[in-house]
Amino acid sequence: MATTKLTAVLALTVDRFDELLASDKAWAQRQLRSYLDIVRGHVTENRGRLFAAERDHFKAEFVSPVAAANAATAIHEEVRELNQDQPNHRQMRFRMGVDVGTVSGEGRNLRGEAVTVATALSGLGEAGDTCFTKRAYDQVDGRTDLEFEELGEQDLGGRTFEVFKGAESLEAYANVRSRRLGGGIGRRAIAGTILAVMVFGVLGAYMWQRSKIEGSDAPVNVVAGNRVPLFDKPVASILDPNVSRAGGQDSQNRDQRDIARSGSRDADPTFGEGPPPLPDRPSIAILPFNNVARDPSLDYLARALADDVARALSRSSDRFVVATDSSFRYDGAPGSVAKVGLELGVRYALVGVLQRTGDRVRLTVQMLEGGKEAPMWMKPFDRGLHELQLTRTEIARDLAAGIGAPLTEEEIGVLRRRDTRRPEAYEHLLRGRAALMGSGREALDNAVTAFGKAIEVDPQFAAAYEGLAVAQIRIADSQPPFGASLDKALDAAQRAVALDETLAAAQSVLAMGLLEKRQFGPAVAAAAKGVDLDPNFADGRARLARVLAWTGAPDDALIHAQTAFRLNPRPPAWYQFSVGHALFVKQDYDAAATAFRRGLDISPNWLPNRLFLAASYAQAGLKDKASFEMTRNDIRPHAAVAAKGDGMPYQKSEDLARWIDAMRKATGS
Repeated sequence: MATTKLTAVLALTVDRFDELLASDKAWAQRQLRSYLDIVRGHVTENRGRLFAAERDHFKAEFVSPVAAANAATAIHEEVRELNQDQPNHRQMRFRMGVDVGTVSGEGRNLRGEAVTVATALSGLGEAGDTCFTKRAYDQVDGRTDLEFEELGEQDLGGRTFEVFKGAESLEAYANVRSRRLGGGIGRRAIAGTILAVMVFGVLGAYMWQRSKIEGSDAPVNVVAGNRVPLFDKPVASILDPNVSRAGGQDSQNRDQRDIARSGSRDADPTFGEGPPPLPDRPSIAILPFNNVARDPSLDYLARALADDVARALSRSSDRFVVATDSSFRYDGAPGSVAKVGLELGVRYALVGVLQRTGDRVRLTVQMLEGGKEAPMWMKPFDRGLHELQLTRTEIARDLAAGIGAPLTEEEIGVLRRRDTRRPEAYEHLLRGRAALMGSGREALDNAVTAFGKAIEVDPQFAAAYEGLAVAQIRIADSQPPFGASLDKALDAAQRAVALDETLAAAQSVLAMGLLEKRQFGPAVAAAAKGVDLDPNFADGRARLARVLAWTGAPDDALIHAQTAFRLNPRPPAWYQFSVGHALFVKQDYDAAATAFRRGLDISPNWLPNRLFLAASYAQAGLKDKASFEMTRNDIRPHAAVAAKGDGMPYQKSEDLARWIDAMRKATGS
């Protein structure tokens, strides 16, 4: 059976091409080649793929209808600009159509209803129009600058569809140039980015020389070359003035806008690869600090201190902070810095250089902006190991101001209240967090030990209990599917929340423990609170998605999973489970199988993805594939337990019955 997938298709047809060809064949063919370049450029910028170019018809696939609509709008805009210099009889324009649905095939041989319908749609409108089926319109409406007109029911490829025509509003068209200026790194900005990272290497030595100036403690404007505070002048902000709270409806609306700007991925709920554009707020990736002396005693600090800076920034929805799961895949070298903005979809990156002399640590950090030729600022720190918490707060404060979204007094107060008065407890906390960034059971055991030592030093250190809860739930997740108890994770999370109920990760782990106990309402409330406390907490979003799927709300689960993937574009395997399981509950078994397969590509031994892949195949009628999966990785003994519904915390009886039926089919019992 051919592989199928859910995708959005954009079809483009050149209006009255035969007339243009008859009028001046050579000119029309030259013009068409220019237009193909325009199409190819905007398709690529919106994470699409051009798979057909036949005479005056082009077709492209995208991860979502929003991405397709954005590409269509950009193509229309550039074509309009080119036509301004042409007489009416020589103006070449497109008619376009967008649909979303299942397709099959690979490469240029993509086929299916979505291709057929999109092609038919491109023949409906007039020159400059883009038409959408209702299923595409439902995902695009409110997420682009298009205004829609109903065209009623139309026959498209032998089936009747409700059709909508989209046109860009006059206000949006008038502001298109300003949107492009603030829209992120495009094709023309890549050269600037490359130049920036070439300069970065030279500035490294210069940065260290500057750090030796006595009495220096303020960020330096490296570009100007003068020791003056960079922030005396206001930094241009791209904040949305209408959003001021970390949670609630405003935060959810902003999440949806960010998803839309990144292509929404609604049409591909398994969230395929592709660089996303910038969010509508200051966005940053924190890279691991560079241990230049390769001092093994600093390895944990180079990563964990950078991670704590990211945590300090992430509590506000006024900032977009990429999860360190993703940003730490880049090592801070010039080549890596060049990739960060493009691949993670952020405007800024923080890098740092770390050295140790006795009991003192020297750290010099600098902030880079995409497309700039030099760092925006740099700042040296020379502190004792006992002052690491203060260093963390000062870096976060200066960095937040530098990107145009300063830390509030409340945020600074929260950081201070969470700090321990025992510096050695904080050091153990950082060692535990560094261990959590490793892989395998040994790393998790080391994390448990480090967090335990932090608690021994300071029994009131809530962050240490939170870290212990995260380590314990990861240990449980690494066990055979649904057989491991979450009691240890739940106990640590409850202790953390009792000391500080504003700890987002503790609330998130608490939710998973409550879910295991079938306390569905409190589980959803705790997971939602974790997200509200830290809008940039990607793991919290993914866990909320898991809780919502188990409690029978798969559509809401997918929304939060989308945000999780945007915040953490290079996530662990269990993120794909939160997507796949939501799709399984929705009974979209083909898409669910795709998600579980992608999870297995990341981690072949994470058995929940394997077990649910078999279940998805079984429900999709692919019995041979289901049976094959059940024979792999010694999964059958665990499946025998799961097949009875044991360890499967479904709130709705029909969801549990559907799971048991899937296991019956998969095992042939």
